[in-house]
Parts: sequence; structure tokens; C-alpha cells
Amino acid sequence: MTASRRVLLAWIAGTIVGAGCAAPETSDTRHAVAVEQRREQLRDRLVASLGDRYDEPLADASIDQIRGGSALYDLLCRSCHGPTGRGNGRSARMLLVPPPDLADPATASFFSDQAKLRIIADGVEGSPMIGWGRMLSEEERIAVLQFMNTLVREPRVP
Repeated sequence: MTASRRVLLAWIAGTIVGAGCAAPETSDTRHAVAVEQRREQLRDRLVASLGDRYDEPLADASIDQIRGGSALYDLLCRSCHGPTGRGNGRSARMLLVPPPDLADPATASFFSDQAKLRIIADGVEGSPMIGWGRMLSEEERIAVLQFMNTLVREPRVP
């Protein structure tokens, strides 16, 4: 990726984060239920649109692919999702819809890899998550997802 393309993508990401900002919203049960309902509705739409491809696995990632995905993640995703994917990036607390904790095993397994690729490409309507499909190639989107998959923490045993 050229330096000018990186600068352009960083500027776009910063502009989008600024557009999705608002005063922090108080957490209450209704809000949490609404967020969960939106996630389930999104998953249902993705299952319907992807059909048999929904559960199609990704090929194993190479080290170079993960490195490239890490660089793109740092440039485009880190400000909201945080350095380790926990949804605690510097911009996260200003967003009306908080970013999910990508490192949480339950969150990571909620959507299939194909669904996550579609989210990266198309974004999520009604949230600050924009689609990167026009700015990143399919290979770059897969690299970002492969890197994100390395962030998932091991589940805790009670």
C-alpha cells in the first residue's frame, strides 16, 4: 500500500469517527436489550443474504497476511475498537453505538467469518461502522479479519 493511500485511508477513518461522535449515552437495560436485538437482526440478515456461504471457513492465515491486517487495523479500526480489539479505542466513548469487544470469545463467535467480512465490506447501518469495501481490496479485508481473529482471548473457566 502506498504512503499516499495510507494517508487518505487514515483521513477517511478520522473523518468518519468524528461524524459518529456524540455525547456519551447512559447505560441502561433497555439500551443493552436494543443493542442485542440489533445484533441478532443483523445476523439474521447476513444469514439470509449469504445463504450456504455463511459458515464457509477462511483459509489459514499466513504471517505476512496477519502483519498486513495488523497495519490496516491500526490505521482504520484501532481508534474505535482499541489496540487489542476490546472496543475501548480513544474514540469509542464518544460513539452513540459502542464498538463491540472483538476479543471476547462470545462476541467473536456470534458472527461467522463470512459475515464479518461482509460487515467489514458493507458496514453496519445505524452505527458508526462504515463499510471499507470500496477502499480495501478483498485480500486486504481478509487480512484485517485474519488479524482480528488473533485478538480473541481464551474463554475464562468459571
